Amino acid sequence: FISVSLSFIGSWANTTTPPARGDKDTIPPILVKTIPDSGAVNFPLKGGTIELRFDEYVTLKEPQKYLFLSPPTDKLAEAKIRGKSIFVTFPTPLDSSVTYTLNFGKSIVDNNESNQFYSYTFPFSTGRYIDSLMCSGTVFDATTLLPGDNITVALYKELSDSAIFKIRPSAFSRSDKFGYFVIRNIGKGPYR
Repeated sequence: FISVSLSFIGSWANTTTPPARGDKDTIPPILVKTIPDSGAVNFPLKGGTIELRFDEYVTLKEPQKYLFLSPPTDKLAEAKIRGKSIFVTFPTPLDSSVTYTLNFGKSIVDNNESNQFYSYTFPFSTGRYIDSLMCSGTVFDATTLLPGDNITVALYKELSDSAIFKIRPSAFSRSDKFGYFVIRNIGKGPYR
């Protein structure tokens, strides 16, 4: 009885081979809920928080490069991960009656395999409605005629030539690897 028991004990914990792995995770994270809902109105000017809740643990890859708020504020939006959620706060007060678009770009990936969540934008307004106009186009490098990747395209309500040096843009976006850009949720123009 003792020798049979010892032979089973030796086979219980095999430390020479790693545990068997399942299939590789190729599915990007799924957004389960946003608090408040996308397109929220009457968002608070101070102390407001946006939560993006996912079905799995996520991380932010290069948020300083991809995460931005349009129109911009004095300080960048701050994003923190807690559990399966991303919480975004705004260190400076937002302007009243303005539609903002929070762009995440390629920054959201799952924790294990770095599967990228699609380029996500979250519109919200500090006023009573969401501006719904948009502007899109393609950026090309004038010297090579190749698409411009990660180029900032800005719109200014101030029509003077020096506006780019004096004030923040009214709205902006960045181009993708094909040079394509979309500036969403903008109000009536004209813009330069």
